[in-house]
Amino acid sequence: MSENLPPNEDSSKRIFKELAPLMAMGTQMTATLCVFGGIGWWIDSENQTSPIWTVSLLVFGCVAAMIGFIKTALKNK
Repeated sequence: MSENLPPNEDSSKRIFKELAPLMAMGTQMTATLCVFGGIGWWIDSENQTSPIWTVSLLVFGCVAAMIGFIKTALKNK
């Protein structure tokens, strides 16, 4: 029966405080890939080196995003 009671306000704040870093991880990963991909695309367009820098920086961005993801996930374990 206690399942139907409204949650305690303090426990709700605590839950959101604990979940906030995890909820932001998707945005952080997307932003990292967009920034590195954009920089690679810009370098390629300036130097006519078609996909070399774009692919290289996207791979670097993926690695950086995964490292950040793993650090955040392990910190909030």
